[in-house]
Amino acid sequence: MAMRRASLKRLAQRLWPSVHPDLFQRFPAQQAVNQRSMQELNALMDAAASPPPLPPPCMLRFFI
Repeated sequence: MAMRRASLKRLAQRLWPSVHPDLFQRFPAQQAVNQRSMQELNALMDAAASPPPLPPPCMLRFFI
């Protein structure tokens, strides 16, 4: 479990610099989408760190 969480965390850290909502202050709609998707991704990573069952697959949308 810890290994999966660490792997997901590394992937997320590579994603954040490109999609962080603060980068989209001039584009409120895109900022809101990225904010919501980041929150969902964080929740999924937390759930993946817990014992099974894994969270169901989902689609996240990010603007870059």
